[in-house]
Amino acid sequence: MNKPVEPLAPGAARCPGPSTAEIIRADGDHPPAHLTESSYSFIGDADIPFSRYTSRAFHELEKEKLWSKVWQWACRVDDIPAAGDYFVYEITDKSVIVVRTESGEIKAYPNACLHRGTQLKPAGSAGRSKQLRCPFHGFTWSLEGALTDVPCRWDFPHISDDNFHLPELRVDTWGGFVFINFDPNAAPLAEHLGVLPKHFANWDLSAKFTAKHVRKLLPANWKACLEAFLESYHVLETHPQGVLTVGDANSQYDIYGDTVSRFVHLVGYPSPHLKESFSQQQLLDALMGEGVVEGIADGATKLRVPEAQHLPVPVAAVPDGLSLPAQRQRPGFVHFRSAVPAARARFRRAPGAGRNGGAGFRAVLP
Repeated sequence: MNKPVEPLAPGAARCPGPSTAEIIRADGDHPPAHLTESSYSFIGDADIPFSRYTSRAFHELEKEKLWSKVWQWACRVDDIPAAGDYFVYEITDKSVIVVRTESGEIKAYPNACLHRGTQLKPAGSAGRSKQLRCPFHGFTWSLEGALTDVPCRWDFPHISDDNFHLPELRVDTWGGFVFINFDPNAAPLAEHLGVLPKHFANWDLSAKFTAKHVRKLLPANWKACLEAFLESYHVLETHPQGVLTVGDANSQYDIYGDTVSRFVHLVGYPSPHLKESFSQQQLLDALMGEGVVEGIADGATKLRVPEAQHLPVPVAAVPDGLSLPAQRQRPGFVHFRSAVPAARARFRRAPGAGRNGGAGFRAVLP
């Protein structure tokens, strides 16, 4: 049974033993400086009202103050590689067509005909189109948003090409991601991204491609879904099969201004909750068994750690009676990090959360 811990200054609690930064430094692999730096300040641990997740009124506030003003990822550049390619992005009650024009420019328009509001392209669709034509009455626009055809034009003397141009939303790209913003007065995307470009300087995300796109509708508030992937506190109870290869409780959480947070998580390093020592071969076998590392798994040809590196990951006693890794002995872990643009929201820690480990962040409106 856990023993009560001594009271600490707000935000000072952290997992006993080596921190994520210490483990990364000990790897000897010359990581980028930002992977071993921290950006933390205590911003509160008050309970968050349950209504934040269930209230229709609060949802309407999010629509007004968050989703209508924040830069948000709509699709990947490779989703619309050629002229005429389009992708329909939807958030709350808004629908947007992101399209590649004849000149190669990326534009975004509200997915609604200016005549009667019929969607120009079906919800959730993607494809290729030479023009944007309303499926109801046939009003048609070019990929550049210019009005090109109005059936029975004689009956619409009040319409001019200039006042019936499709309204454009703000669009920008970074790392192969296409972002849109409904607010014409929003700060530039670069300002919203903050430290992300610097932190990903060694990982060119624009060189990646989408191998598979999986979308699932979850019966939960979006914040509850997002939070599940912004903390590793749940690993011990929810994913106990992974504790051999996940440094969960000593994960690091950082905050960079109002729009970016970071969660640095170790994979290929055993959980601080474990008391045993493990060889690097055991860790590699466990990673392959979980499908984290791909390779041949039969006895004769499976991936093996070189004999010179066949060192155990040591453990050391800690005050509460647990044993955990004392220092890094190059078991070959993989760096996984996540930095998520979090709209124009502040981040607040859940009750009891400290600097490392514990629960993750909760987003609240300004």
